[in-house]
Amino acid sequence: MKHNKQTALLLSMLLTVSCGSGLSAGAVTGSHLYPAPEDAYRYVSDDAAEESLPERFDLREKGLVSPVREQGNYQTGWAFAAVQSVESSLISRNAKIDLSEWQLACSMYSHTFGYPADKDAFLQEEASDKQIMGLLAGCIGPVREEDALYGDMDYADKSLTMEEIQAQAAYHVTDVYTYPYLQEAENFSAQCEAVKQAVYAGEAVSFSYVHAENCYNEAFHSYYYDPDQAETGAITGHSACIVGWDDTFPAEQFNTDPGRDGAWLVKNSWGTNWGEYGFFWISYADDTVNSLLSFDAVPADDSMLYQHDDFGCFGSFSSNPSGDEAAWIANMFTAGQDMWVTSAMLCCMEADDVCEITVYKGCEEGIPLSGEASAVTSTILSRTGYQTIPLAEPVFVKAGERFSVTVRLSGNKGWHIPCEYATHTERTDPDGTIKVTDSTFSIEMLSRQFQAGESFFSSDGIQWQDMADLTPEVVSYTAGEDNSIRYENTTMYGNICLKAVTHAAGAVTFSENSAFLPAGAEIALSCEEDLPIYYSVNNGAYQLYEAPIPFSEEMTVYAYPEGMDNTVSIRHYQEQKAEISGILCAEDGFCWYADPTSEPNTFHYYTEKGERSIGIMPVSTGTVMYEDQVLPPGKLTDISVPGGKTTLTFTVTEEGIGTSEYNLIIEELNDTEQTSGLLGDVDLNGTIDTSDASQILQYIAQSLFGDTPDFADSEWLARADYDEDQDVDTSDVSEILEYIASNLL
Repeated sequence: MKHNKQTALLLSMLLTVSCGSGLSAGAVTGSHLYPAPEDAYRYVSDDAAEESLPERFDLREKGLVSPVREQGNYQTGWAFAAVQSVESSLISRNAKIDLSEWQLACSMYSHTFGYPADKDAFLQEEASDKQIMGLLAGCIGPVREEDALYGDMDYADKSLTMEEIQAQAAYHVTDVYTYPYLQEAENFSAQCEAVKQAVYAGEAVSFSYVHAENCYNEAFHSYYYDPDQAETGAITGHSACIVGWDDTFPAEQFNTDPGRDGAWLVKNSWGTNWGEYGFFWISYADDTVNSLLSFDAVPADDSMLYQHDDFGCFGSFSSNPSGDEAAWIANMFTAGQDMWVTSAMLCCMEADDVCEITVYKGCEEGIPLSGEASAVTSTILSRTGYQTIPLAEPVFVKAGERFSVTVRLSGNKGWHIPCEYATHTERTDPDGTIKVTDSTFSIEMLSRQFQAGESFFSSDGIQWQDMADLTPEVVSYTAGEDNSIRYENTTMYGNICLKAVTHAAGAVTFSENSAFLPAGAEIALSCEEDLPIYYSVNNGAYQLYEAPIPFSEEMTVYAYPEGMDNTVSIRHYQEQKAEISGILCAEDGFCWYADPTSEPNTFHYYTEKGERSIGIMPVSTGTVMYEDQVLPPGKLTDISVPGGKTTLTFTVTEEGIGTSEYNLIIEELNDTEQTSGLLGDVDLNGTIDTSDASQILQYIAQSLFGDTPDFADSEWLARADYDEDQDVDTSDVSEILEYIASNLL
């Protein structure tokens, strides 16, 4: 954040720099861009104050929070926070959704298209909200967890291209919303209301903050950053996910009084045995909270994204130093196939902007408003960030044809133009030492894909400026008591953040894209060509589509427009049922999620010998019943279990969705194991065997060289300490081997 503020300050000094030549369309009226000052981001839509919200809310009680994960020793909290937010937006249609944080982290620092990082250190790199927005808005994932398992170094070593990663995506992020959070702003309460509205609508909000160990209150699982307390302990940047709030959370329950009541409920990525089962509370008043994002996503289809802003939006600009009430932006593309332009995706920088979109086809090179104009699509963008807007009338473009997407943005006076930009700063000290600082998105990265004829802006919609003609801006200044330190800052602008969403000619649109449908659902088919459609179910005979197709059980639908049977579109559907995505079990101050087994709808949990009470919390969007008792969502319910092996059966119901039954097998460990919970079963395969001993030996060997294996998180260490002497060593291996031998006998 400090670097961004310094960059904005430097850019605000650039008021008189010459620019390159204009377009053939005429003289340029606005050939310079001016950055938005920091307080330009304080505005939020008036809609934020319209809805009355409760003083307390918890997404866990709606079943819209996926199970808590464990990031281990990697600096990947940002990836967990972003993925958790995406999962929450999708969990109502797929309760067992589990997306890959590993793919997001590996793609961010991909050696073929991502940000530069040392191969051995890329998982220790932070990522900003702007980087995350650029990645996910560009369809770089997300993928399913099984396609990129956390910690899989073989996946990390793959040199996949951007196109290959895009092809793997299980879901497409259609919208990335941003939220200002400035304590000093007069409308700070409205900013908080905007975040609450998002969470209330089922959007978990990722954010970053400064985590200092000394500022965390373990008794109340609360956090408030106090710099005086923080400086005496470990401090790090971290990201997590807002999943609720409580306006009445007492100020006295923080280590330092923040000056007001109220806190956000936060889902962390440090496992279930940190905080309150993996969650904690952060004060509304914590002024390190920043970079708030939420996401909307849909199942991946056959759409194709045309974009020039591969790295996403890094700045908000105007052709007037004090801001404009209107601005025009455009990107030009060349169609790779016969296709339909169906939507535009753009990054809105000013809430409540009026957005007017026009697509031109058959354009002349470098002139975005040449060619045939489409109908205008108009809408109001009440939120900021990347948003996908369907066109009023899709536009057909032939292969090889040049087309443009143009947008007029108007509303409150502000900085409406979203684009990439990068800075390079050289500091020369009195002794001649030169220190170089590049922005996260560097000039070198921008230059990889930035060229003339792609992105344009205008201050009147008539005369347009090519972004590539903006001369890199250089500012020199001195600092220090005797002005002996010299700085030279270079700023380069990149592409406009405006994309085209397209579908191939002959593609059939399915009204239902989700892979899971409730019984009784109907699937409608359509195509942009407005031709008769033929379809087949489960490879049966093709028939003319005349009415929506009734869904029943599991089915695959194939469809094509008449005369275009070489462009078959396919969708696979399964019946959506009320489901449990995880079962948290807690006892003796520790908790774990029960392990899924190979048996459908069955989980397994180990405990000590004898009768006991175990806290049980199923995670579900439905109503979970045990015997005649409703298990309240988001809360632990104590259930008494006898010794031996016990099976608890839960019934899950949800309106409009089929009922399901789940089993939780609770099994006590033998006396000879002398264990508690999951002690000894370090690899969580359900048994204590030689693979556990082998993994502990691997940990010991790597530890001798000062390394910590990827698998050795805090929960793994607890399971590996078999003799409970607070140290994982060869004695643990010895006792495990003795246990195995005794069982064999």
